[in-house]
Amino acid sequence: MNKQIYASLEIREKEVHLIIGEFFNTRLNILKEESIEIKEIKDFKIIDKDLLISKIKKLIEDSSRSLGANIERVILILPSVNFKRQNCKITIKTETGLVNYSDIKKAINIAIDSKVDETSALVNVVCNTYTVNGISYRKIPIKEISKEITIDIDLLQIDKEIAYDYVSLVESAGVRVLDVCLDTYAICKEAALFEKTVHQNIILIKTEYNHTTLSLISRGRLMGVEIFKYGLNNLIDKVYNKYRLSLSNIERLIKYNLVTDMSKVSDSVIHLWEVNDLKMTLSEKTLAEILAPEINYYVEELKKMCQPILDSGEVSLILVGEGSKAIGIKDKIQNEFKVNSEIYIPETLGARDSSLTSLLGSLYNFKDLLNVNENKLVSIDLLAFEDLVNKKVIDGDGESFTRKIMGLFKERKRDK
Repeated sequence: MNKQIYASLEIREKEVHLIIGEFFNTRLNILKEESIEIKEIKDFKIIDKDLLISKIKKLIEDSSRSLGANIERVILILPSVNFKRQNCKITIKTETGLVNYSDIKKAINIAIDSKVDETSALVNVVCNTYTVNGISYRKIPIKEISKEITIDIDLLQIDKEIAYDYVSLVESAGVRVLDVCLDTYAICKEAALFEKTVHQNIILIKTEYNHTTLSLISRGRLMGVEIFKYGLNNLIDKVYNKYRLSLSNIERLIKYNLVTDMSKVSDSVIHLWEVNDLKMTLSEKTLAEILAPEINYYVEELKKMCQPILDSGEVSLILVGEGSKAIGIKDKIQNEFKVNSEIYIPETLGARDSSLTSLLGSLYNFKDLLNVNENKLVSIDLLAFEDLVNKKVIDGDGESFTRKIMGLFKERKRDK
């Protein structure tokens, strides 16, 4: 039994999201994707631990029941709050005269033992390059003949209190933390942003409900992260204060009906409702006019934060998160920044949603490190899962479902 089934969990501002995937050869198949709404996180801080634990426990239990096997361990995604990057170069002698995974693990352990800021927690250890015989490689040069190897390593750290609180929260919900991964780093892994920054810089803009996270990816590595306290809720509140529509309807209108180019807006009605038997309407133009001041402020602030990078050379923008679903905001950003902008949508079947990018990336990151970490654990009870998969589906007459399908094909063949 050699199944690679992993679950990844992310605690966000409005929901806890869980995704379960199985690697078959190099392909990732999504087995389950679930989420549950929460209100117990504010500015990345836990404000009601007990209630949040019960909600996470319910999410895990419901997903386990649906999957047919207990979820025992998860990869936990952590927010990049107070992000710090510490770089070091480690040179070690190879044990056998050939580069092996054990040499890489030894170098990583030396890097981990280096001094880390007391207010920070180490989350990701990233090997950027491997230098052997004067030649640098992006991938581990396994079995390369050499007496020594030099590894360029980044230690990615975040706020210690938040990291420890999130890990404690999840383990209190009855599951073990198999690994941790930064949300921004995971997004870079899934979207292959490190490979795209050899000749240009990339600014990653992750827009959520209350915050926007800006990340700089340059020369194949995550260089810096800044968090701007402004997000989708600022726009939602603006419309709610004027019309008192349901928050879900406002969110839908902003994501799918907002046009930010005032020369292209129309008077078409995009929403109808009643107040005291009085019919009310909202047009595309009215929505654009209401939100124009907020969006202008948002985009101007983003541009101010990004201006030094924009002035430094070729730059592209990648948009992810819930806010990236608002095409109008993407258009406004592209028009103001005057650089290529793209909304990243994963290609994995069952997870074609920009807001799932970090969850997918954390799964790939964990798999990439298996040979180095020698971690054989998976996320679910494999015995129960195998038992479920191996059961034959039998109908009332005792005929297997597979046999009935084969019979249908044979019938069609005879009819021809």
